[in-house]
Amino acid sequence: MITRQGSAKPHDAAELMGQFRELLELISEWKTPEDGPERYREIRKELCDDPRVQPLLPLFVLECRTSGQFWDYIRNLQTYKERRAHIQGQLLPVERQLRPDQSKTAGLRPPELRVEYSPVRPIPMAVQFYVAESRLAELRTLKSAKFDFCKLIRLCEELNVAYSENCFYAVAMLTRSILDHVPPVFGVSSFAQVANNYAGAKSFKELMGQLEVVTRKVGDLHLHSQISRKEALPVEQQVSFKAQFDLLLAEVIRANETKQDTGMSVVSEEPAPKQRVPKNVPEPDVDIEILYRTSKKSSDVHEYQLEVRVINRESEPIESYYVEIEFPAEFIPPTVSFPNEVKERRTDKVRLFRVTRDDTRKILYPGDPICIYCLDYFVSELIYQKNNREFAQKMSVAFAPQGRQKKMVERPFKELQNFG
Repeated sequence: MITRQGSAKPHDAAELMGQFRELLELISEWKTPEDGPERYREIRKELCDDPRVQPLLPLFVLECRTSGQFWDYIRNLQTYKERRAHIQGQLLPVERQLRPDQSKTAGLRPPELRVEYSPVRPIPMAVQFYVAESRLAELRTLKSAKFDFCKLIRLCEELNVAYSENCFYAVAMLTRSILDHVPPVFGVSSFAQVANNYAGAKSFKELMGQLEVVTRKVGDLHLHSQISRKEALPVEQQVSFKAQFDLLLAEVIRANETKQDTGMSVVSEEPAPKQRVPKNVPEPDVDIEILYRTSKKSSDVHEYQLEVRVINRESEPIESYYVEIEFPAEFIPPTVSFPNEVKERRTDKVRLFRVTRDDTRKILYPGDPICIYCLDYFVSELIYQKNNREFAQKMSVAFAPQGRQKKMVERPFKELQNFG
């Protein structure tokens, strides 16, 4: 293993690259070992930290920070054979180049499969930039059911362009704009609340307080000052808060991943009291529909998307509610995190997802079909044979309006696949 940046011999780096390539092939074949996610992070970090290896790495290695993100990338190839060929085509030339005895026969790397993570194309980076390229790469891989990060990414890209061209008025204004843009990620409405109320480390809040006070004052000065007989133009030192700004973006990424993993707000809140519903209160008059469609299909694996819908059959709207979905764990990739999953309730048999009115942001009006949740799952040839074509597992959906009994429906998993 590489223990210090730049200290490994070439053949050590080549061996590490070989281990990484073998791990990616296992992930692409649904054979991820138990310690696979941790090994992925460790090996990727060591490769990216090596100044000789990092420039040789394919973009998907730089952008896919977790094994789950790599799976989202490689699943765009439908068969195991295509996935293995792509991984070997991208990594074997690098591995050979790191072996002294094979450095002259590294081979040419074929075109890389590109998946556009953001609706906006990244702009070419200048030599000097305000937001690190590695941080922008992390932002481009963010996924969220609640937030669209394309504007934040574009603001950061334009901030880099302005900074590289010494456009310091624009730097001050863009920095302030980003501070006003990101508070909802932290569950608040203003950046002052991030600095004062965010449930983070004390040192982080102090640094965010500096951003709030200083950058806002500098931005106001340049935005609102009127023309005068003598002007002093801003210089880099006046508008550069790169360290604090990078900490903010890193926390945006971490906060989003925390919400994805736990379904919880990152702002400190009191837990909601449990409802006690009298037994004589009837169930809600709603229809719960469990639908599925085939998203990708090959000879050895089928990928599906589940959709849960609720239709209010009552005469009045239902405003406050939550929905719990229990799904067989065997058919969900273990390395992939989904929004609204209650990870504390995860077992080897079942994974639980909870969706609230705050997540859907929709009132259930009479007669309107509302999509509550979508979930990706799969059936492979191995799982199909293991279950003897029967699939005894069931999935369930429970709909719970405030102050009412839950209504629950179940559906056998064999009705949610067409592998046979």
